[in-house]
Amino acid sequence: MRKSVFIIFCALFAFGCQKPAGRWRALEDMPVFSDANEADQIKFTVKKGDICALGQERVVKIFMYKEIACDQGNGWIMYSNGYPFEKLE
Repeated sequence: MRKSVFIIFCALFAFGCQKPAGRWRALEDMPVFSDANEADQIKFTVKKGDICALGQERVVKIFMYKEIACDQGNGWIMYSNGYPFEKLE
């Protein structure tokens, strides 16, 4: 019993702590929000050509958001026909 609870806890902890990773170049300007629940409060704007890291996705109501970390800060971008980024090697 204890072992299965420990395994479940570890799995939830690992998924909940996923940090944005990789190097992605923005293909267009886009607003970044403080939180996926606060899409009316723009924290900063990612400019075309900025390099950022992308993280987990979150669905809030009917909208999808992706976590983002850039030099300007961290936040959430809204899904709109894909995320306008290209992966850098």
